[in-house]
Amino acid sequence: MLGICSRCKKEKQVRHQRKTDTWICGSCYSKDTSRHEVCSKCGKIKFVNQRTDSGEAICLSCSLSAHYHDVSKHKACSKCGKIRHVAVCTKSGEAICQNCHWKDPSIHEKCSKCGKITYVVTRTDSGEAICTNCHALARYHNTSKHEKCSKCGKVRPVVVRTDSGEAICTNCHALARYYDSSKYKKCSKCGKVGYVAARTESGEAVCHNCYGSRLADSLFIIPFQDTP
Repeated sequence: MLGICSRCKKEKQVRHQRKTDTWICGSCYSKDTSRHEVCSKCGKIKFVNQRTDSGEAICLSCSLSAHYHDVSKHKACSKCGKIRHVAVCTKSGEAICQNCHWKDPSIHEKCSKCGKITYVVTRTDSGEAICTNCHALARYHNTSKHEKCSKCGKVRPVVVRTDSGEAICTNCHALARYYDSSKYKKCSKCGKVGYVAARTESGEAVCHNCYGSRLADSLFIIPFQDTP
């Protein structure tokens, strides 16, 4: 329910705390260190989002990652028709994938950082919208979020994790994708078969060369996830 958080004093979606008889928002609730434990997947001390059948703690990041990659939970998107992870459902229960959800103009707002009207991935403490690109850029330059890459051994920004929770940096992930033959398609701009760097709004592939030379006017970039 919508209410005033007893911690941050802001109007947010809050939950009732029976022990203290107070109301608290999800953000403040997750920051409560008394609820933090060592995650059984990534090994970090974080807020416990769920537990395994044996009672081991799983943090929010690992829980979301597992859910995203669980193909048994994937459904055909009611917009594009592709079988993908379900981001949201319509009132009638139809599934919508993350890519199509991002494109919905009804949920777009002006980013407080870059000024573009686009999908809001997070908000500042004061409630201002922050887009996906600005949020990713901030995390990339935030050294407190950097970890030792399980591939190259360097301390860098983490872009993905292995099934066991080990960190993989941007460079190693991009390199693995670059040499993956399944990521090569016929470019909709030059007609050559090349590495898919981006896609148009209609989902057509755009190769690295065409994307870099800005031959495409309108691109929907798929950030570090498998391309169709």
